[in-house]
Amino acid sequence: MDEGGERVVIATDRYISFWEARNRPRTIDYPFTVIDMRINREGVGEGKMSLATKITASKDKKQVELENYGTQPVLLQSIKREAVR
Repeated sequence: MDEGGERVVIATDRYISFWEARNRPRTIDYPFTVIDMRINREGVGEGKMSLATKITASKDKKQVELENYGTQPVLLQSIKREAVR
């Protein structure tokens, strides 16, 4: 990032329980978790996480869009970078 920090974005599949697979609620159509973290140059930051959300491409196909990400994410506070040993 411009200020010397980092932005880390992780997209992964999420755990789907037997109950969810059997009963097929709306969340079964959204099998991904997306995590967006912003860490400053001192190694401290914050982020957002979307546990089960619809992922689509924008109309111009240049960006990934997450349904309700701006209003309903899980907020991650006090993220700290740790040195790998």
